[in-house]
Amino acid sequence: MSGMVFNHPAFLYGLFALLIPIIIHLFNFRRYRKMMFSNIEFLKQITVQTKKQNELKQLLVLLTRLLAITAIVIAFADPRWERAGEEISENDKLSVIYVDNSFSMTAEGEEGRLFDRAASTAKTIVNEHPDDTRIVLLTNETGSSPRPMTKEAAISEIEQIDVSPSQRNLSSVLRTVNRVMVDNKAKGVASYLISDFQRNAFDFNQFPMDTSGIFYFIPMLHASTRNVYIDSCWVEQPFLLPGRPFDLHIGVSNASDNPLEKIPLKLSVNGLQKAAAGVDLEAEDRQTLKVTVVPDRIGWNYGIISLEDYPITFDDSYYFTFRVQSRIPVMVINGPDSGMSLLKFYVSDSTFDLTSTGYRNINYNVLDQFALIVLNSLPGYSSGLISQLKRYLENGGNVLFIPSHDGNRAEENLFLRAVNAGKIIAADTNSTRVVKIRESHPLFREVITAIPDNADLPMVNWHVRYQYAVSSGMESLATMLNGDDFLITRRVKKGNLFLLAVSLHPSSGNFATHPLFVPVMYGTALQGQTSRNLAYIVGKDITLETKQGRNQVGDLPYRLVRKSDGYTVIPEQMMMGSKFLLNTHDGITENGFYDLQLQDSIYHVFAYNYNRSESDQRFLTPEELEAELQQSGIRQFNVVGDTLETTGELAGILQKESDVWKLFIIFALLLLLAEIMILRFWK
Repeated sequence: MSGMVFNHPAFLYGLFALLIPIIIHLFNFRRYRKMMFSNIEFLKQITVQTKKQNELKQLLVLLTRLLAITAIVIAFADPRWERAGEEISENDKLSVIYVDNSFSMTAEGEEGRLFDRAASTAKTIVNEHPDDTRIVLLTNETGSSPRPMTKEAAISEIEQIDVSPSQRNLSSVLRTVNRVMVDNKAKGVASYLISDFQRNAFDFNQFPMDTSGIFYFIPMLHASTRNVYIDSCWVEQPFLLPGRPFDLHIGVSNASDNPLEKIPLKLSVNGLQKAAAGVDLEAEDRQTLKVTVVPDRIGWNYGIISLEDYPITFDDSYYFTFRVQSRIPVMVINGPDSGMSLLKFYVSDSTFDLTSTGYRNINYNVLDQFALIVLNSLPGYSSGLISQLKRYLENGGNVLFIPSHDGNRAEENLFLRAVNAGKIIAADTNSTRVVKIRESHPLFREVITAIPDNADLPMVNWHVRYQYAVSSGMESLATMLNGDDFLITRRVKKGNLFLLAVSLHPSSGNFATHPLFVPVMYGTALQGQTSRNLAYIVGKDITLETKQGRNQVGDLPYRLVRKSDGYTVIPEQMMMGSKFLLNTHDGITENGFYDLQLQDSIYHVFAYNYNRSESDQRFLTPEELEAELQQSGIRQFNVVGDTLETTGELAGILQKESDVWKLFIIFALLLLLAEIMILRFWK
């Protein structure tokens, strides 16, 4: 059935005010003065006529007053008409309010912190709704199926919202709104989206096309867009050794329209300040700083890069960790005619931790623990060894291939084809020598400063010739006088493969005793693996890998323990070979250092930082927001041009769907005007 319903029915109790004019009318205690007349015949006629006129006049005044009071009360009760056949159910008395509580909302607006203003606006919206409305409150941390709540519960929830590292794209919010409507069988839901509308979160191309209801976009405008932040850091050296300097690269960004000078930046390692600098940045500029660090502590080191910037401070510190090795682990797999030169070199240098094994006694389970595996003139390659070496390379290891003087070329080529490194086509016994070295390659860069034109380079009496496609990614590092490659490298996913053209047998030449032998063997070991991540991002679902032995999982699981306060997370974990795969899920919510522990032993250390996407200070203006929404799938929307100045302005917005109350206000004013006219002109 069609009829009138009220958004604020409690105001209808104001109809009791109708009794006031009725009581005044019935109990009129006006006193009459008696006057003596000798002849009252004509006066009686006048009195009767005047009394009838007064009664009619008073009834009309009473009626206008009653109708005026009724109209005012109904206007305050906020009436609306139901359409015939479309009676509104309880499920349709539903509103959705989204409060953006990401880090960018900690900035200052014209009236204080944006997040505080957003929470206040959300409470105002709740209070302006009818008492029987159910509210669904969304934040960046809300799950996929939020439940409706009463107005009182919504106000309580809003007061408990805090700023969170979580970020949410607007398309995700709209999909949740659609799910709320489906789950609650509601239609025509009004949704209020309160945010600063960062550009990188406004993905209107991903908006759901079946979005219905009406949406109110309420932007919180920033007073300033200044923000300087540290976005990343990395090192190029894969292995860090005590006392050996390395370069730490630091990315610093200026997310503002103005150039900034002398931004103070500090680097601390293990609680001690290692460097300080002043950074100059142009508007919308990014720079990479290089700081030299000399590690003095073996094992895990904790680093913090910090700068001073206001008002957005969540991105002013960047946590990272790095591990300093006491020695570099190297495995040499020897063939029967491999010689002793390799063993003598690695044993004589305390930098290396050598493991030597025969080609028949390889322990495949420990391969991942080594920085470099040297295949020293193996007579043959089994399918098991080939598959293990390929996996080792793809996971970040390095392999140095040294051909066998009298080996099986077919089996050697099986290995080379498996890693897409061409093949050996022949052995060449003509004497030649090395004539060119690619000094700029990292293999030689830190060891060889310059090679004179007449340098004494290795003599070669025997070598193999490699053939490979130009598109294979093979890169020549040293060539011989006849044009053949002496040393070649190829990237195999995360790892590096090095191919030597000569064996270390004395009949092959003098490479094993030549000074070039040291930088080649040293360089391949230092290139032992790709540098791991120094830091991870809070809120991103990342699978972490740790190269640990087989430890008990289940009764004694690994734990991630925050170093600052002991907060503990037990991540999802599984063993894969000699690696543990740890899935953090939602357990990591704050930045800082997290120790991977089994009982009381620390096996790994991870550094987590807040997502820098919130550092981007580009926001949509109300005009830009409206233009973008015109291209989206939203059919009904309203952009509030600025932060709401008064509760009355918000109340006006909330009343846009029903203007019936205005008609009752106009009717009440007309009745009051009619009363004035009656009292003034009815004589």
